[in-house]
Order: sequence, then C-alpha cells, then structure tokens
Amino acid sequence: MNATGMASIEFIAPKTKRDILRLFLSPKNGTDSHYQREISYITGCGLHAVQCELKKLVKAGLLSPESRNGKKYYKINSNFPSLNELKSIFNGA
Repeated sequence: MNATGMASIEFIAPKTKRDILRLFLSPKNGTDSHYQREISYITGCGLHAVQCELKKLVKAGLLSPESRNGKKYYKINSNFPSLNELKSIFNGA
C-alpha cells in the first residue's frame, strides 16, 4: 500500500478492521471465505474485536455471512459499490 493510502486508512479505521480488510481485499484471497476464529488467528487480533468488526462490515454490506457446518463464514460481497476503490487503496494501485 502506498504511504498516502495507508496513512488515511490508519487515521479512519481501527487496527482490527484494517487487518480484516487486508485479509479480504488481498489479491491472494480472491473469493475465499473465512470463519471468525480463522480470521482472528490469521490477523493476530482478539476474537471479540474481530467479531465486533465483522458485525460492522456485514452491516455496511462489504462482507456477506454464511453458516456452514456450525461455523459462520464471511466473504467479500462482490456487489459492494466501492469494492474496486477499497481494493486499490489496500493494494496500492
């Protein structure tokens, strides 16, 4: 991510949200889905903080939840209006 993009993200978003967004907006992630504890493990953020941020991201429409095998999985909502702009911010384009 370029310095300007990172500075603006650090200013407006908590670390947990930034880490979750990096995970989901990474070009490597593609259309992968992740469950809460997996997100917590990958990002190194506490489970409660991850749960709070996931709830906000779902409410905003960026992530879509899905229940499978007793776990709640999350993935990017490919119809989110500003998805390309967010990807360019997080991927330094």
